[in-house]
Amino acid sequence: MRTHLKRAAIRSGMGAREWLVTLVLLMLPLIGCDNFLDVENPANLLEEDLHDTQLETALSNSGEANLSIGYSRAVVLGEMLGDHVFNISNQDFGVRINNGDRRNANSAADGMYNNLSSALSVADDMVSRLQNLVSNPGSHLGIARNYFWGGAARVVLISYFEELTYDGGPPVPPSQALRDAIERFEMAAQVAAAAGDRNLEGGSYGAIARAYRGLYYEELHYGAGADPGLFQQAETYGMRALNTHADFNVELRHGSPGPVNQLYNTLNIDIRHRPTPQYYQRPDPVSGVPDDVRIKLGPQIDVGLRNEPVHLQSKWTGFSDPVSVSRAAEAELVIAEARLIAGDLAGAVLWINRVRSKASLPDFQSTVAADVRTQLIYERDTEFWLEGRRWEDHRYYEIVPPKWPGSQVAIGVHQRFRVSVTEMANNPNYAGR
Repeated sequence: MRTHLKRAAIRSGMGAREWLVTLVLLMLPLIGCDNFLDVENPANLLEEDLHDTQLETALSNSGEANLSIGYSRAVVLGEMLGDHVFNISNQDFGVRINNGDRRNANSAADGMYNNLSSALSVADDMVSRLQNLVSNPGSHLGIARNYFWGGAARVVLISYFEELTYDGGPPVPPSQALRDAIERFEMAAQVAAAAGDRNLEGGSYGAIARAYRGLYYEELHYGAGADPGLFQQAETYGMRALNTHADFNVELRHGSPGPVNQLYNTLNIDIRHRPTPQYYQRPDPVSGVPDDVRIKLGPQIDVGLRNEPVHLQSKWTGFSDPVSVSRAAEAELVIAEARLIAGDLAGAVLWINRVRSKASLPDFQSTVAADVRTQLIYERDTEFWLEGRRWEDHRYYEIVPPKWPGSQVAIGVHQRFRVSVTEMANNPNYAGR
C-alpha cells in the first residue's frame, strides 16, 4: 500500500500547520508553474508523486509561493508599528498595532507568525525533497532559491517576534535565528554560484550583510554589547554582494494563480490601511524638494477617522508586482553604516551618495558624525519605504514612533510580539508559559 504524503510529512518532523500548508500548495498551481498539476491524481498526491520529475518545478517554487502568502502582508503590519502605514478603520487589531501594542494577543500578528512560520518550514522541506529528487543538487536553482526563502523567513520573523520555533521545537532566540539564516543564505549563494545565477548569488550575500547588521544590534541592545566585528562582517558581505552583481535585486513574485501583492491590495484596494500622510511631498533634506522618485504617493483622495489625509501609494501598481527582498541599495547603506561606526565619515558619505545618485539626487556633504547618522537614517527610511525595514530600524536606532500613546512610549521600542496563540497552544515547549 502506498504511503500518503501526510505520513511522509510526519516522518520528516513537520508540524500539522506546516503539513497543511505544504499540501495546499501542492494542490494549487504555483507561481511560474504552468504544468504543476500534471500528475495522475492531483486531488490525492502521494509520497511517490513528490519524486516525479514533473513536480520538480513545483517543488522549486513552493518556498517562494508559501512566503509570498504572508510576506507582503507582514510588511504592511510591521510598517504599522512604525510610521510608514496607519490604520484608517476602527478594527481593533489595526488600532492596537497602529498604537504600538505588542504584548496583547492579536489575530493579525498571530496570522503573520503562522504564515511566516509555515513558509519557513516549507522552504526547508523543499530543499530536502529536491536534494533527493534531482541529479544536480549542488547547482540546482530550485534548491538555491528555497535556501534563500528559508533564510528570509527567519529574518522577517525575528524582526517582529521575540523568538521563533522550528517544527514544534523549542524557542529559538533572534540571535540564533539570524545565524541560522546566515547558514541558509550561504548555501543559497554557493548553489546559485554553481548554477551561474549571479543575481541570486549577490542577493544571498546581501541578505547575509543584512543579517550580520541585525546581529550587531541584537548584541548591542539585548546581548553582550557592541561587537564591531559583526558590522565588519556585514560590510564584507555587502562588498561581496556588490562585487558579485552591482545591481542585484532578488524579488518575491506574486500573481494569479498564486498569492497577490498585499502591499498593493491593502494600501490601495481595501479600506483599512493607507500610507502615512507625512511622507507626501516630504522634502529631501539636501535638495529641499520632494523625493518623489522613492516616495511614490498620489494626491489626497479621502480622510481617515481622525481627519488625516489619505493617499494611495504607487510604488506598486498591481496585484502581480514583485517585492524586493534583497537589493543592492541595502548593501550600499550597510557599508555606509559600517564606515560610520568605524569613524570613517568620508567613506560613509561616499556610500550614502552612491544610493542618492541612483535617484538623481544631489550629493550629501558633512564631516559631523551626528549629521551623517541622521542622513543615513533618512536614506534608509526613504529608500526602503514600505519594504519592511522601518520597524526594524525603530528598534535598532531606538526611535519611538511619533503617534504612539504614552503607555507604549513608556514600554519603548524593544518589545516584540510573542509567538502566536496557535503555536503556544500546540507546542509542548510552551506548556505552563
